[in-house]
Amino acid sequence: MKKTRYIPYGYTMRDGKLVIEKTEAEIIRGIFEEYVDGASLKEIADELTKRQVPYTEKKNEWFKARIARIIENTKYLGNGDYDKIIDDELYTEAINTKSARQVQPTIDLIAEIMMVKNRVKCGNCGSIMSRKVVKRNTIKQEWTCTNSECKCRVKIDDATLLERVMIIINRIIQNNVLLERGSGEYQPTTESMRMTNELNHELQREDPDENFIISQIIGIASEQYRGTTAQKELSEQIIKKKIRRIEIQQNFNSELFTVLVRYITLYEDGHIILHTKTDTDVGDTEGR
Repeated sequence: MKKTRYIPYGYTMRDGKLVIEKTEAEIIRGIFEEYVDGASLKEIADELTKRQVPYTEKKNEWFKARIARIIENTKYLGNGDYDKIIDDELYTEAINTKSARQVQPTIDLIAEIMMVKNRVKCGNCGSIMSRKVVKRNTIKQEWTCTNSECKCRVKIDDATLLERVMIIINRIIQNNVLLERGSGEYQPTTESMRMTNELNHELQREDPDENFIISQIIGIASEQYRGTTAQKELSEQIIKKKIRRIEIQQNFNSELFTVLVRYITLYEDGHIILHTKTDTDVGDTEGR
């Protein structure tokens, strides 16, 4: 471990040759993986500082800018004298994620957060969560489950929440297969079974009512359509068509949010899942 750094973190000189420093390389891979899984630059920096992970022999304090420089450093892809530490796919995903997170801190988020506000549910029990501002806290925004028996509480600032929402929406834009539901077999509804029984009963009469029969057949067909996934599949195709030509978004897009999102589940560790209007769930993390 050097007292100061003249070469990028993750590399060292051994026998006059530039080589990978294995312990630091593992830290770098962890930084990339956590970042694409939804952690912010500050969260990663704070965690490394908390763990007292050394940056140099004398320094074990990490900052957002230091994490950003690591994520942007193309040397980790294998560049000239530098051996490869990060796979191309992971590097590209991290850069795309960083681009999607350019939420301007100076913009007024009130309108955006008000749109999200009534669609946030508790990750513990599924109840609606309420937002309040506690000015004395470092993170001033706090979400609390409205279920008195649950008492789940999550501290997450508005910009971070909206940023994570847009990361998922951008993931859907890039891969609209995430909107597809698995198709299931048709299950007759209670109403369609009742109407079918009435139709059969009417057909067994000596002088069946033709108008009633026609009405029942139409009603049964309508119920059968409602019981299939046809309506949801139509909705899926409409939404896919709307987002097909949309590019990656830099900031929160209220129109896209309205088109795509039915509600959000917020968990105690701050990660979220978007429940889409095609009844699929898309999260900001993998394997949590």
